[in-house]
Amino acid sequence: MYRRAAAACLALALLSPTPPPASAAAQDMDSYVRARMAATDTPGLAYAVVGPEGVEHQGVFGVDGHGEPVTEETPFLWGSVAKPVTATAALVLAEEGRLDLDAPVEEYLPEFAAFGAEPTVRDLLTHSSGITEANTVATFDVYEAGSAEFAPRVGRIAASEVGDPGTHAYSSANYLLLGAVVERVTGEDFGDYLREAVLDPVGMDTAFTGARRPRRRG
Repeated sequence: MYRRAAAACLALALLSPTPPPASAAAQDMDSYVRARMAATDTPGLAYAVVGPEGVEHQGVFGVDGHGEPVTEETPFLWGSVAKPVTATAALVLAEEGRLDLDAPVEEYLPEFAAFGAEPTVRDLLTHSSGITEANTVATFDVYEAGSAEFAPRVGRIAASEVGDPGTHAYSSANYLLLGAVVERVTGEDFGDYLREAVLDPVGMDTAFTGARRPRRRG
């Protein structure tokens, strides 16, 4: 009986493919990531290298905010990754003829007329609106109840000091305004439209767009 079981285990081992060893480049990336984690006191992270054929390498390290090991299912805030997603939503509207990228922002958001310049929607996309990071730092990266409401923060941006219109100056407030424009044009909740126009069509079914607390997928 023992010999038959041992033989069966040996046969299974011979038939099961051995995972290929990580390439030197992948090992170097993992080493670099671990070094940066240590240097920045980052408790945990997950990353992936994506090529034409899909995911080529991925790594998960450390723990999340609850002390649980980071896995492929751990949710993370996506931060400025939201910008190209928001830009895509705006470009979908432009392609459909519903949004004019060269129209003044105030054409879609009349309350923005108080701003001391007249940036276009395209200026928002390219961070050349005259909005500065220093004057709008309190308008984004908030997570409490009502954080998804655009109106109060649009007003604060409109009342902020104008920088140098036409010159690139990175500010997340540009994309907050862009989200407000998208919402005004579509008449839909921004998160709902984002899922309809961008997330679902490209298969981003694990992305969250609202204040609803994400949970690990299981």
